[in-house]
Amino acid sequence: MGRQRIRVNGADARQVAAIALAGGIGAAVAGARPTGSPVIDVAMVALGGAGAIWAAASAPWWAGVSAAAIATAFAPNLWLLLLGALGATAGMAIGVARRSLPWSRALVAAAALQIVARLGNFEWFGFTSAVAIVTMLALAVLGVRRRPRRDRRVLWLVLASIAGAGVVSAIGLGVAAALAKDDLRSGVDAAEAGIDLLADGDLAEAKTKFEHAVLLSLAEDDLGAPWAQPSRLLPVAAQHRNSAESLVGGARDLSATIAGVLAVVDYENLRVVNGRFDLAAIEAIEQPLQDLNDALAGLDSTLAEARSPWLIDALDSRLDKLAVDIDRQQVTGGNALAAIKYAPALLGRDSPRRYFIAFTTPAEARGVGGFMGNWAEITIDRGKLSVSEFGRTKALNDGGNGTTLDGVSNDFVNVYGGFLFSNTDTRTVGEGAWSNLTASPDFPAVAAAMAELYPKSGGRKVDGVFVMDVYALAKLMEVTGDVTIADRGITVGAATAAQFLLTEQYAIEASLERADLLEEISRVTIERLLTTTLPSPPELADLMGPMARQGRFLAWSAVADEQDLFQRINMAGGLPARNGGDGIAVSLNNAAANKIDYYLDGSMTYEVTIDPPTRVVRAVLTLALTNSSPVTGRPDYVIGNTIGLPVGTNRSYVAVHHVLTPVASAIDGQPVPFQVGIEGEYLVSSTLLDIPAGESRTITLTFEGALEPGADYRLAIRSPPFVRPIPIDVTVNGSSATPAGIAQPGVTRLRVT
Repeated sequence: MGRQRIRVNGADARQVAAIALAGGIGAAVAGARPTGSPVIDVAMVALGGAGAIWAAASAPWWAGVSAAAIATAFAPNLWLLLLGALGATAGMAIGVARRSLPWSRALVAAAALQIVARLGNFEWFGFTSAVAIVTMLALAVLGVRRRPRRDRRVLWLVLASIAGAGVVSAIGLGVAAALAKDDLRSGVDAAEAGIDLLADGDLAEAKTKFEHAVLLSLAEDDLGAPWAQPSRLLPVAAQHRNSAESLVGGARDLSATIAGVLAVVDYENLRVVNGRFDLAAIEAIEQPLQDLNDALAGLDSTLAEARSPWLIDALDSRLDKLAVDIDRQQVTGGNALAAIKYAPALLGRDSPRRYFIAFTTPAEARGVGGFMGNWAEITIDRGKLSVSEFGRTKALNDGGNGTTLDGVSNDFVNVYGGFLFSNTDTRTVGEGAWSNLTASPDFPAVAAAMAELYPKSGGRKVDGVFVMDVYALAKLMEVTGDVTIADRGITVGAATAAQFLLTEQYAIEASLERADLLEEISRVTIERLLTTTLPSPPELADLMGPMARQGRFLAWSAVADEQDLFQRINMAGGLPARNGGDGIAVSLNNAAANKIDYYLDGSMTYEVTIDPPTRVVRAVLTLALTNSSPVTGRPDYVIGNTIGLPVGTNRSYVAVHHVLTPVASAIDGQPVPFQVGIEGEYLVSSTLLDIPAGESRTITLTFEGALEPGADYRLAIRSPPFVRPIPIDVTVNGSSATPAGIAQPGVTRLRVT
């Protein structure tokens, strides 16, 4: 028995045509985008859908039922589910009736088409598109096979023509892509290199690279060639062509804009010359930097618009890299713009500004990093810098003794009051308050206390506070050069300054003479900074940026907007913001008034266990500290103490800032109660710890808490700027989650999904 033929003519043809037209339009408005061009897509889906319905008017009843059933299986909502069930039922009714009913078969196909045109994304991208195409194509082919020979020949000819046109379109696009490939790669490489050079502050070379990126116009010409135009009608290929053309055209225009902006941006005009900033030059660069950031934002938008889920991985990953580079530069550019915006006021444009600078050494540990040995007061008036005061900490201790410190929080008093006050109730400052004022690891709190206490200790009102440890001072000496103390025969340079200030200086027995040397080195360095031509801002950022990130060079301003700037550029030095997650920070305060922390080494682990059903978090911090101090051969000022401990003993006030609730604490495996306080968003568990020379001690703290429903586990970590940074290893449910670069001091964040 031969295959049953179904003729579609006369009234049947008119009915099927109407159904096909309506079904094609219904599918076209569903939002399917096979080529990425709205007009082409609407026409393609409408014509293709109508053609499939027309062909399916002669398909076997079971084919219509199968198509409706497949569509129904993926239906994304109740209405489409009901439509699919209705279509399948109608198809079975045709089989039961054993009648041709072309219009009814067309309705079944139209119902299936409406569903598959609205499936959205399911599983991997393109899966539902494949389901739609295969389902409707199979239905159409089965229908064509049941038409009379003359109809079949016409339909096969149409399909063959479409397929042939697709092959020709693909070949044309391939030729255009091959011709554009080298220019496209060269232009994108130039843009990426230009962004990297922007990050390095090399504006002249960045300008050259972006000028080269303008050659993307050559690739645009190739992609717009006549033989590439038919590919606009070819699904998937059209997506690649459209994305490439959009990327090339947008990148070309914006590269030209960026090159033009860079032609008028000159960081060389912002150099400090003989202690003076050119405020007019700073103000003049604000608008070009804004234009540069706007152009980068435009390039980022161009990339986003060029993206398509149809893109092959190779091109997609290349766009990903470029987008990441642009995003990173936008952050850097935004920071630079904010710095330029607030710099004139910071530099005394409106009224003279005074800043307090604390010089610290981690050889005697403090929460911020180290003991303050010397200090300076800097005045800036209309861009001109000068050292208005310079002194030792002892002078401030003497001047501040007996005054009150009212501005600090109750939490600050509760945790650190024993180091600062002779009477915590009245907040009366004790004899050595300035020596211990850096006890907290939260620099904004420390700086605000310094700004309040300095006028009460003999100084003047200041507008901001900076802290600089010996490593940061040594970095500055790369600019100022060596310092020679002629009468002592001592020369200290950038390569030797940190080591000298941490340990070698203490070979000088007389403390007063040693203090004079320290004052001389720091004073000469600062004065040279104010009487020479400094590197450009990007070069200074490269020099001092690592020091800021490590917490060795910090800044605070009494003006909120300026303080936000310091936060943005990693100079604020506060306890890490939790943002609703977990947090851990460890700080040490030398409690024996010596310089023995030069010999302190250690390691930390933070082991986190999360129970998924309950969201309960259990964490164990293990802090191992080793004291390698000698017991002879070093001055008492370094390894001795005034509290009766054996020579070489390290006594530290250990403070652990944490978020989870402490449930157990031990030293060397023996339970030891810790004092628990509060500072900002953190709980603070603290104790005094003695480590004899050549020995180690291990602190173990156990915490418990709960994650918010649905939240990922997030952890903020602060590693303090000790002489020898203490690395921390983090594990979550037994798997390593240690963030990259955690061996360096500073703030690090991780997120575990």
